Amino acid sequence: ITLWDNQLTDLPESFANLQILQFLDLDGNQFETIPESVFELNALAALYINNNPIPILPENIYFLSNLSFIDLSSTMISDLNILGEMESLQWIGAWELGLNSLSENLANLDILGLGIGWNNFTEVPDVVSNFPNLQQLYLSNNHSRE
Repeated sequence: ITLWDNQLTDLPESFANLQILQFLDLDGNQFETIPESVFELNALAALYINNNPIPILPENIYFLSNLSFIDLSSTMISDLNILGEMESLQWIGAWELGLNSLSENLANLDILGLGIGWNNFTEVPDVVSNFPNLQQLYLSNNHSRE
């Protein structure tokens, strides 16, 4: 389901009934938190929450045990540590978050793709060397010296 650019601030509770939903794009709305009904979508594999004024990832993001892709670019999220507990996560989009480091907790993941462009990195984050299956790294438009 693609719901981008609708100025949405919440989703109905009945949204949780979409138990086989695998793709949810909430890009460009006005969510200040991820709607509670999203955490009941057991089959969800891809979640786009980019371009929303979300300041923090809630702890119940763990409930998305099949999530393999998340894009939280251009939000206000600055702490990605909680993502390190999501074993199925393989792709993280974290563009334009003002990041200058990545949590070592992410080393627990089998990351295939990482988008961390348009941040404040001055070098390639050390944790990247812990991703032996990494296929794509986007580190453009930072302040890297390497």
